[in-house]
Amino acid sequence: MFGSSILDIAIGLVFVFLLLSLICSALNEFIESFLKMRGQYLERGIGELLGDPQNASKLVSAIYNHGMVSSLFKGNYATGNKRDLPSYIPSQNFALALIDVAAHPPTGIALPASLISALDSMKAAAAGKTEVLQANIEAWYNSGMDRVGGWYKRHVQWIILLLGLIVAIAINADTLQLTHSLSTDASLRQALVAAAQAQARTPLPTGPVTDPAPAIKADIESLGTLGLPIGWQNWKNEPSGLGHSGIDWLWSVFIAHISGWLITAIATTLGAPFWFDLLGKFITIRSTIKPKQADQNA
Repeated sequence: MFGSSILDIAIGLVFVFLLLSLICSALNEFIESFLKMRGQYLERGIGELLGDPQNASKLVSAIYNHGMVSSLFKGNYATGNKRDLPSYIPSQNFALALIDVAAHPPTGIALPASLISALDSMKAAAAGKTEVLQANIEAWYNSGMDRVGGWYKRHVQWIILLLGLIVAIAINADTLQLTHSLSTDASLRQALVAAAQAQARTPLPTGPVTDPAPAIKADIESLGTLGLPIGWQNWKNEPSGLGHSGIDWLWSVFIAHISGWLITAIATTLGAPFWFDLLGKFITIRSTIKPKQADQNA
């Protein structure tokens, strides 16, 4: 029975982390829709790949202004808004653009030595076959974009951590307080387990979200209907700490909750897919434990 309670506490926490991760992911998509950081990271990655990270030789400009790439975004690379740059360039488009630019470089553009060396190696491996050369360039590009994906993923994790901390403070989602409440309130555990089981049957949204606001609102409302000890409704009951002045009170509240807020924020960086998979595993384990306990009590 004791082990079952611990499992229910774990399911409740994982469910809360899942909802908070969904909120933070949606907020990140909302921010991304304005900043367009994916496109800027892609531009940086292409510059590194071509050996022209600062676009000093204007080679990056030539690639982006080539018809195979310029058709993927609005305006001109040199004069347009960098936020309009494409967040994804197909490897075929890049390869065809590079082959053309390398064969007929625009006036004033000199190919970097590192790029010439890379192209010479790929041409030698292609043995005069154009389709093989294109495939080699595409593979080279894709390997470079894997590194760009790593850069962007680390960037997103820092953003999610910050968003997770902001959300945790805004709704007072203190993991330590949640754990204590779940360990002492059986009805709360049962309510969260029931909600978690329903959530586990609902697939996570896939693909980019065009309007994250409804999803954020729905997840916040879900948290609000669970009877969790979150929010600032009872802010007057928060510890008075060092004194009764406003600054002292705020400081005492911060000290009382900072560890729980940080744990919550760190949990959101693991992402909704991680918590969704873990929730499914815990619910499967619980479904095998409960029948055994029922048989033992019969």
